[in-house]
Amino acid sequence: ARRAMSLPRRGAWVAIIATVVALCVDTLPVEHLVASQHSLFAAGDVNANAFHEIPADVAVVLGYSLDHGVPTRPLEARVRLGVRLFCSGRARNILFSGAEGENAGVLLTEAFAMASLAKTLLLMNHSLGDFDGKRGRCAPPLEKHPRRVAPHELGRRAVKDNRGHPVRVRELSVHDGSLETQTVQREGKFVWVLEESSTSTRENAVFSLQECRRRGWRKVLVVTNRFHQSRAVRAFRNAAREAAARDAESAGEFEIGAAEMPLALERAAQFPPPGSGFRTRGKELCR
Repeated sequence: ARRAMSLPRRGAWVAIIATVVALCVDTLPVEHLVASQHSLFAAGDVNANAFHEIPADVAVVLGYSLDHGVPTRPLEARVRLGVRLFCSGRARNILFSGAEGENAGVLLTEAFAMASLAKTLLLMNHSLGDFDGKRGRCAPPLEKHPRRVAPHELGRRAVKDNRGHPVRVRELSVHDGSLETQTVQREGKFVWVLEESSTSTRENAVFSLQECRRRGWRKVLVVTNRFHQSRAVRAFRNAAREAAARDAESAGEFEIGAAEMPLALERAAQFPPPGSGFRTRGKELCR
């Protein structure tokens, strides 16, 4: 009769297999497989090219988890793309959408963390690079701190969040000072909006479109990772239809597209590089 494998021998094989798996995850470019998987969920019917001739009024960058107040890699990719769209002229304004997330830290919202990262990227002129052959060209002199926008400031009655509170909105706009002499101001007026009440993709859509409507922004580019694009665009379109059903004046008010997330940016910004350790890369692999 065939003898069962002894417990020590079985344990040795388990240890060998676990070691091989750990080495593969830590050293092989498995992020390419992840990015390809995410591409299956990307919205293919509309992307940044939809507003190639006529720029979008706003790029809505959707929130994601923070790591002790710092944007995680998927969220970093979203912010970088939002900044690229803004600097290339594809989007006239930016709206960062997201409330306090898990591990956000004290009184820190995803929207604020995204806006802070975007300002840092502009100041450092980092990772703007070429975008469809166009060089990143802006480093606008933004206010130092976001300004709270009162619900009555822009007209129309403000919507409430799931706790019955008015949606929290702050904004950053151009101030009169200047940055370093080598920076170039972006032409035209603009504003960066921080929507700090949404806790889900649906609330991202409802609260962001409410703010867009108040500001007269019709052409909306949704900025998110490939794996999230299809669901996000669907949520925004559903929110637009629901608004039109409540108010006939809202019918056909919005043009909604998904900003195309470049594969190179998604791979670089989302996944820790080889050598970061099995635990770090494995966590992102399973996210």
